[in-house]
Amino acid sequence: MTGIGPTHASLPIGKRGKLALAVAAAVDTVKGVHRSGGSGVEVETQYPGGRVVGIHLGDQISVHIVAELLPLDAVIEAVRSAALSAVREAGDDRPVAVTVEDVDVEFLPPSIR
Repeated sequence: MTGIGPTHASLPIGKRGKLALAVAAAVDTVKGVHRSGGSGVEVETQYPGGRVVGIHLGDQISVHIVAELLPLDAVIEAVRSAALSAVREAGDDRPVAVTVEDVDVEFLPPSIR
């Protein structure tokens, strides 16, 4: 679950906000993602009237997640693929980097907690 959406509905989202929202929505569909963001310093994209937690738009698109499934390599690749699809669909060619900020062990099988 991402911290997405406008905090003041009358303000225009703009291209930056739309891209961040599209990437966050794509990431939220990936099995093994508990939520976007992390447990430390919060990464986010701000736009007029709102913010998207866990997504940073810079020279590359940075996606930060809390995972709930192992192996992490599979989750990371699925997140990168989903985010990259959203980025390309928006007509953007920046690369996508994925950072796993944390693993929510409550969702892992008891044998590996």
